[in-house]
Amino acid sequence: MEIVRVVDLSREITAETVVYPGDPVPHIAQHATIAEDGFNLVSIQIGSQSGTHVDAPFHFDDDTAKIDEIPLDRFVGRGVILHCDGVQARERITLDSVRSEVESARAGDIVLVHTGWARHYGDPAYF
Repeated sequence: MEIVRVVDLSREITAETVVYPGDPVPHIAQHATIAEDGFNLVSIQIGSQSGTHVDAPFHFDDDTAKIDEIPLDRFVGRGVILHCDGVQARERITLDSVRSEVESARAGDIVLVHTGWARHYGDPAYF
């Protein structure tokens, strides 16, 4: 497969990264610096659902794959965007509402669901 373009969809992770209520907040700590130690050493502790992430099947089923068990090549491929910009909070996205876009998808495609909710990032309404 020829990769025409790579699109980074991730948000920066900082100590201020917004997390779902009850999830652990990111903790970033500097342990060594070039000035004092001759090298930099930073630790990062985050919850598995923090920031931009992919839900592994394990998130909802103990008997399925954890994120580190999914091959990286599953995350590179042709992308198909399902446009669901008008969806309201807690509204279900049905197959009927995206049928024409789903029909253009091919086996192995990576499906992205665009709800427009990114505009609420940082606001309690986001969750």
